[in-house]
Amino acid sequence: CGDCIAGTYQDAEGATACIVCDDGYTSPKGSAVQIPTTCSSGTFYDAALQVCTACPPGSWCPGGLRESLPIACSVGSFNPTRSASDTTACTSCQTHFSAMHVVTYSDGASSFEQCVCDIEYFDIAASQDERSCELCNTNTVVCDRRGLTLANLFLKPSHWRLTNRTADIHSCDSTSNSTP
Repeated sequence: CGDCIAGTYQDAEGATACIVCDDGYTSPKGSAVQIPTTCSSGTFYDAALQVCTACPPGSWCPGGLRESLPIACSVGSFNPTRSASDTTACTSCQTHFSAMHVVTYSDGASSFEQCVCDIEYFDIAASQDERSCELCNTNTVVCDRRGLTLANLFLKPSHWRLTNRTADIHSCDSTSNSTP
């Protein structure tokens, strides 16, 4: 038995003839499967499985040549669905929450839960299903990273608040008394 030439394949052990690839498929020399030459929109070529497969959440796939890979939703947007075929599947965090200054930590987010307040802002929303980003007062708090919430807001030295659920921050004076 010899190897099948490029453009043909043999998918049965012990067979004596090679099968010509169907239209839209190819195969390298000695192949046991035919490989799509293009993938439809909403899919990409998975080299490990050697088939076109559904585009994963957090991205979109225009289809086309086998070399086309999923394109991640940009920072500040997310896509929870599979098989997305264009960038409109990526929903802006700001649009979803009807709030400004809402972003994601990185590209490729697949859930609205990955949307957080940007640097210099903190989230004062009462629930995980909401976002309300408020500008930090840099005299009283440290807001040097994304994703800060009222609960994890860092106070600068000589400042305090009653609980981590309040944005009412007080300064300590030099006589150990507090001032609102």
